[in-house]
Amino acid sequence: MKKTAKYFFHILLAATFFVACSKKSEDTPTPIVPTNITVDNFETSINENPNNGATIGSITASSNQGTLNFALSNQNPAGALSINANTGEISVADASLFDYETRKSITATITASVDTTSRSATITINLNDLYDSGVAFDAIIEHWKFDGDFIGAIDNTRQLQQGDASNPVGTTTDRFGNANKALEVGTDGEYLSITNMPLVAGNNARAVSFWVKKPVNAPGFMEIFHYGNDSSNEIFSCMYAQEDANYYGFRRNSSGSGITYRTTMPTDTWQHVVINYSPTTATLFVNGTNVSSVIFSSTGLDTPANGTLKIGTGLGALTHLGFALDDLIFYNRALSEAEITELSQN
Repeated sequence: MKKTAKYFFHILLAATFFVACSKKSEDTPTPIVPTNITVDNFETSINENPNNGATIGSITASSNQGTLNFALSNQNPAGALSINANTGEISVADASLFDYETRKSITATITASVDTTSRSATITINLNDLYDSGVAFDAIIEHWKFDGDFIGAIDNTRQLQQGDASNPVGTTTDRFGNANKALEVGTDGEYLSITNMPLVAGNNARAVSFWVKKPVNAPGFMEIFHYGNDSSNEIFSCMYAQEDANYYGFRRNSSGSGITYRTTMPTDTWQHVVINYSPTTATLFVNGTNVSSVIFSSTGLDTPANGTLKIGTGLGALTHLGFALDDLIFYNRALSEAEITELSQN
């Protein structure tokens, strides 16, 4: 009887110990693992004027647990981008905001989150400049928008000379109101001279389009551009004179043979001008309108290959009016009137 009681006591003691240990195990809390999120800054370059919905790239992010969700904030400009909340893929939401002439980059903040934990990073999308409007894009030889440091953008194979090193050409506000986005040629003899220009040679068809503004109303003369040699039929240039009579002129030699269109250029107003040339015929367009033309009865042009282009000079010592110039485009063919109209409206 004593043996049985002792045996029973040991069983009871063991059972009590087991229950106590089991209860103690059940009462121990599960360790909380913190959520760790990493997200990289995103930067890329794309061409301006993309299509709506075009994919730009994907955010690189990770988490040690849970499922990541993505959201955008602080977009500049607002509404430019969209993001897939599950994958982090960035795409174009409003293509009209991807315009290089308006802004050079688009920025935003990306936030990656798991439940209540989140991390943020930056998005920077740099825009590459393209020729706008697509007007005769296939025929463009050179297109200078004069945005920012124009002189620094000249190809190293060319030589650029300032007319007056102590008083160089500068930049001014363009026709859209953007500061430092147009070329400014002053009244103190400033000019640019660029060698080795691959412009159209001989008597081949060509066109030049530009926007010009006269800042003051005073007697003087301005050679907007000048290409070729100062001898018979080897010049392709455009000037505006405000001496005895106001006129635009296209010249093909040093005596001024070409087009003369008498008009008064309004002060401080941008005007669009096109010189259109097909063998033996030159036509002048101002603000999209054909204002004058001339047919050369014998010899047309004979401009040199890879010559020197001058902006703001060409005829020697004259009283310079000074002017602002923007969007100077050289074409290797004549433009249609529809193309010229479109250029004048951009």
